[in-house]
This record gives sequence, structure tokens and C-alpha cells, in this order.
Amino acid sequence: MQRKVTINRRLAAAVLALIIAPKAIFGVSPYVSAQEAVQQGAVAAEQFMSVQQAVDARTEPDESAETAFSYQAGDTVCVTGQTEDGWYIVYYQNQTGYISMAAAQEALSPFAVDVEGLDAEMAAEEETSRLIIEETERYREESRRSKIWASVIIVLVIGIFATGIVSTVQAEKRKGEQV
Repeated sequence: MQRKVTINRRLAAAVLALIIAPKAIFGVSPYVSAQEAVQQGAVAAEQFMSVQQAVDARTEPDESAETAFSYQAGDTVCVTGQTEDGWYIVYYQNQTGYISMAAAQEALSPFAVDVEGLDAEMAAEEETSRLIIEETERYREESRRSKIWASVIIVLVIGIFATGIVSTVQAEKRKGEQV
């Protein structure tokens, strides 16, 4: 059993090293999305496009070049520029690829980003989060107060019983002295 745990720890450490090493060496994770790469400044996006049907990105701007990666319907393409000879330069998981504009016309459509809508949605989410946090804090404060009051009530009840017991003992003692 001990040996198995050691092997699992070594395996976990190796996997973690494979994930962290590229980020530490190159400054960008190999598993970063196109949107994250744009935010990190690794690429400059001219636009994002939606994939309507499967399309391949080539390693070079040439139809006979190898396929660097493929997009499936529903994916988002990060277009970082264009070549002079009619190819889109695209970016995917730290790789640059090329899609011919002819293929792009059939397979891709511009991806419109509603910035005002996103801002409004984020503001609503932020307000909801703020309300949840306030309600949670209020609940914690009420719980704390309830515990304090429960302790006070318990002390008072014990005090009343103790007073009653002491009074009874003293009354019995007085009765014994009078007899």
C-alpha cells in the first residue's frame, strides 16, 4: 500500500511538472485558450470568428502544407492577421496556423461581441454576488448572536437552579436548627 501511494505521488509530481514547466519557461501555458492568449498579450486579435463547418489550419499559407490543427463546428477562431496572398493567420494553443480566405468564407462567420451586453451581464452577476455575500455575512452574524444568547440563557437557567438549590438547602438547614 505504501509503495502505491509513493508511485501516485511521483506520477502527480511528474504531471504537475509537465503542466507548470512550459508556463515557467515560456510564460504561457500550452493549454491556454485564444481569448486568454489575447488577454495575456501573447497575440493581438483582430477578430474572433465562429466555425460553421469543420476547417483545417495549415502550418504554412499553402494548400499542400501539413494540417497544424483542426476546428470543428461551434469552435471559436482567433484571427490575428492576414497574409498578402489571401490567408488568415489564426492562433490556437500556442500555435499559429493559416486558413485560406476561400475556405474561411465557407466555414467561418464573424463573431460579434456585444460589449455593452456583457458589461450589463457582468454588473448583474456582480450585484448578485454582492447580495449573496451580504446575506451570508448576515446569516453568520445572526448565528453568532444566537449562540451568545443561548449561552446567556443557559447561564441564567443554571443560576436560577443554583439559587433554588441553595435556598432549599438553607431553608432545610434553618428547619433543622429550629427543631
